Amino acid sequence: AHRAGEPEPRSVQDTVRSLLEASRGLGVTVEVYIDGFAYCAEDYYREPTDFDLPERMDSYVPATRRPVSRMQDFLEENIDSIEGLTFITPDKALQAVIRSRIGSVHGIYVTSSAPYYVETAQGDVSKASALRFLCSHLGIGREQAAAFGDGTNDIEMISFAGTGVAMANASPELKAAADLVTASNDEDGIARFIYSTLAPSAISAV
Repeated sequence: AHRAGEPEPRSVQDTVRSLLEASRGLGVTVEVYIDGFAYCAEDYYREPTDFDLPERMDSYVPATRRPVSRMQDFLEENIDSIEGLTFITPDKALQAVIRSRIGSVHGIYVTSSAPYYVETAQGDVSKASALRFLCSHLGIGREQAAAFGDGTNDIEMISFAGTGVAMANASPELKAAADLVTASNDEDGIARFIYSTLAPSAISAV
């Protein structure tokens, strides 16, 4: 039931249209998530570096996204099924404008897994909520959980866990929120932490 003083519930269509309005006139491209798959405009799919993204994205995007020839039509046709939208630009000023514009959209979760993403999803969707569910499902307390991350979108998750661990290559914001910092992902940081935490008794018993 709707409580007095709370914003009126918005339909999926209203929320998505409000989010899209946030990027109007800014010249940024978007990705849309439906049923766990990411869709993007064909020109971005073909040449992500044309959008001032790192060269590695030229192989990452085609391997993980699905191209759409007419994005606006695609959005309208699937507006009831959209699970999340990502705005893509490395321009920090444009990111700030987008974040400011979507600040008034109630019930969404805003995060960033990379310096060129502003990602949005339903408000109850996050890595922290997933870890909370997993702890409940396994019947363990949060103090028994450890979580690892490298991006600002991992902050809530590692803050929820009893032990929050940042990779050496993590963002400064994540390192500040972490309990510990392990080696980088290129140096088997997670494995190093697990072995050092469980050794010697647990490892020797295997």
